[in-house]
Amino acid sequence: MSDPFIARGETLRQRLLNRELNADDHELFPLGYLIPQVELVLDRAEYDPATITAEAFDATCWQLIECSIGEDAMSVDDINAITALWTSICADNAV
Repeated sequence: MSDPFIARGETLRQRLLNRELNADDHELFPLGYLIPQVELVLDRAEYDPATITAEAFDATCWQLIECSIGEDAMSVDDINAITALWTSICADNAV
């Protein structure tokens, strides 16, 4: 039985890691922020694999990201960069 939650998380993680290989300097902070967040959700999320969807990973991870951003008191520019990168990675149809 496949786990769509883990599959989606691994896909997003790989997209971030691939993006990091050729990242411009301004992308390094958002990449460095998002990669561990994705890994944390992959490692610690509790759910029923029989009823979970791939889209649930995006929502769960974004909730963690929003909480972390709030706790880290980031600048508006950093928040915008993280949000734009997350949106781009989630919408990317390439593997």
